[in-house]
Amino acid sequence: MSLVTYRPVAVSRPHSIRHNDSTLSVPSYFPLDSLQKKLKDLEAENISLRSEASHLETETEEYEEKEQQLVNDVVKELRDANHQMSTLAEELARKTDDASRQQEEITHLLSQIVDLQKKSKSVSGLASNISGCLSRSRPMDTFQVAFLTVQLC
Repeated sequence: MSLVTYRPVAVSRPHSIRHNDSTLSVPSYFPLDSLQKKLKDLEAENISLRSEASHLETETEEYEEKEQQLVNDVVKELRDANHQMSTLAEELARKTDDASRQQEEITHLLSQIVDLQKKSKSVSGLASNISGCLSRSRPMDTFQVAFLTVQLC
């Protein structure tokens, strides 16, 4: 940046500017050194503010990139979770069907058990009747065997 130096020039009127002269006429009550220092301070502050603005812009871009990455990560995790939920729902449906079939099979087997228990009772009763008949007929069989043995001898 260029620095403009203002020099007091003797003029007939204190606030006049000569249009033909390349230097400006400034009243002598303006402290030139103070203005130059103020200008340098403002230029330094401007450079500092531009540097800070550039730094903030870079930092903002970095945060936006991180934010975008986080959004991408969350979207991926949601897709993965949805896929896992879909897989689990399919597995649950299969297991529910399996459980239903197994329940039907259990009901059928319980029915067969009841039928077999009835048959067992029936056969047990029949066996008991036959056993009673046999026990009453054994003395007779023993007598017949003895009688036959005696006759054969």
